[in-house]
Amino acid sequence: MDIVYYLNIVLEGLFKFIFNITRTTNRWTGILLISMLTAPGIILVIRWVSNQERIKWAKEKIKGNLLGLIIFNNDLHLIFKHILRVFLFNFIYLANSLKAVIIIFIPLLLIMSQLKHWYNWDPLQVGEKSTLYLSMDKTIDLSNKPFLLENKDIKIAKGPSYFHDINLVVWEFYPIKKGKGNIFLIIGKDTIPKEIIVSDSTLPISPMKNRRSFSLFSSWEKNLPEDVPIREIEVKYPRKELFIGRFQISWWLLFFLCAIISGFILARIFRTEI
Repeated sequence: MDIVYYLNIVLEGLFKFIFNITRTTNRWTGILLISMLTAPGIILVIRWVSNQERIKWAKEKIKGNLLGLIIFNNDLHLIFKHILRVFLFNFIYLANSLKAVIIIFIPLLLIMSQLKHWYNWDPLQVGEKSTLYLSMDKTIDLSNKPFLLENKDIKIAKGPSYFHDINLVVWEFYPIKKGKGNIFLIIGKDTIPKEIIVSDSTLPISPMKNRRSFSLFSSWEKNLPEDVPIREIEVKYPRKELFIGRFQISWWLLFFLCAIISGFILARIFRTEI
């Protein structure tokens, strides 16, 4: 069952709805919006699940022993004593935060996956040359040549080029119409589709199609069938560049910076120990 595929259908619809109603679909401000929506959820989970009193106590002990390191920096015995206590109380702090971290981890992973598909790549443009990589099983002889079908969505510019030592087949192609299209690979009696996105707008992009059942950050298309001699199909998309003024910034860094800042502000408002 393609769990990632069906999960991402739901999540993509949710993100598209949020971006559309806030008119942030084609802007980096959409990342800020998602991070600011994520932060209160994280803070509330930490508040409800973690042992707040124990965390506060451990943090106070850590501060006290760090202060002791500064005050008694000439006494080797006390230095080692305070260092050991810092490690001990850090362990207590982490142990009391662990349950919240585990609960937060999976939703955060899904959010990061969505943001990567929306903001890591730009769609192809009509007439813009791209590359298709086909990785085949090592046990398969490449003399059984795969065939790329030219259709209403693409025109083949070059290929196939065979790299027998790594079982890789490469084509160069260019899209000939906007929208969601398909590339069709024919191997024997099997016809395998691979989605391509051609647009001037920001849209979620899945550059790969593979066999892995849980590949959140590389593919969210239906898995390749187990009985075809293909490990992976990849379409080369241009990297998206995000600028704030003159400064280029990565989408993940922007997300984490905003989420952390929002989280600290909300932690004070909700009086939550983090």
